[in-house]
Amino acid sequence: MAQEQKRILFYLPVMTPWWFANIIIHLIRVTAREHEVHVLVPPLWKNTGIGDEQIELAADLDHVFWYILDGADH
Repeated sequence: MAQEQKRILFYLPVMTPWWFANIIIHLIRVTAREHEVHVLVPPLWKNTGIGDEQIELAADLDHVFWYILDGADH
């Protein structure tokens, strides 16, 4: 029996770059193999959020939906 695809949200309001690079990106990769994944995270600021270096780690995850909370209305 085929497993139903679920929609998973990673809400990462105070994610540090180290945690993202060493732990969270791997969880996103594993989850995205079978489910629809959305990631909500702020841009890098005072060692929380993600920056260009972390975004490069996820460059191949084009099937993951990214929401970088950077703008006047966030």
